[in-house]
Amino acid sequence: MAREEAASREITVTSKGPFRVDRGIEMKVRLRIEDAKVDPLQDTVLWEGEIGKAQFAVTVLPGAIAGAKQGVVTVHVEGHRVARILFVVNTGLQPSDARDTSTHTEKCQTAFASYASEDEGAVLPRIQGLQKALPRLDVFFARASMRSGEKWKERLRAEILSRDVMYLFWSRAASRSEWVEWEWRLGLEERGIDFIDPFPLAPPEDVPPPRELADELHFNDWVLAYLTGTQQTTG
Repeated sequence: MAREEAASREITVTSKGPFRVDRGIEMKVRLRIEDAKVDPLQDTVLWEGEIGKAQFAVTVLPGAIAGAKQGVVTVHVEGHRVARILFVVNTGLQPSDARDTSTHTEKCQTAFASYASEDEGAVLPRIQGLQKALPRLDVFFARASMRSGEKWKERLRAEILSRDVMYLFWSRAASRSEWVEWEWRLGLEERGIDFIDPFPLAPPEDVPPPRELADELHFNDWVLAYLTGTQQTTG
């Protein structure tokens, strides 16, 4: 929730369901609002069958122009984005009515997994873990989904443009892969920055993200990625 400081009221953004989620699933919720500082950038909700809330403190940045601002809430399961909520809030000297906040929910039903072939052994268990939590999510796992004799580039382009989200598995191998670069650049150019959901396999200070993505996207969940992979491998 974002609280309007001047009015001491809360702005609540509610998703439209139903969304089937098993008990015990940990969801990460991230918030971004134009011309605003959000603290923390991410909150955690453990689904136990009851309505849960993610809460954030939002501060309008100095010099921000009054008016309508775009906000984005993203929901992540197993580190991957599964839903996005778009909303608009008004900023200015006078408090606005929170009931006027309009929302639009985008549920991720299909996804494209972009990764380097060297990382397949690390990526596949993570995709399987995500699909176990969300069995209706259709993930195109490129190298495993392609058949010999297919025109790879044409098929990959068609899949990328038709999916709801791109899971970008970022590693040293991915940073050197011409295919991975082609995939995320196509996604960025044709679908926009919010189409790409990064899943780093190494700390960003060791493997910096692409310059075009670094300012807008969150590349700091490598610890979660490592723990998830360890649990799935040893469990």
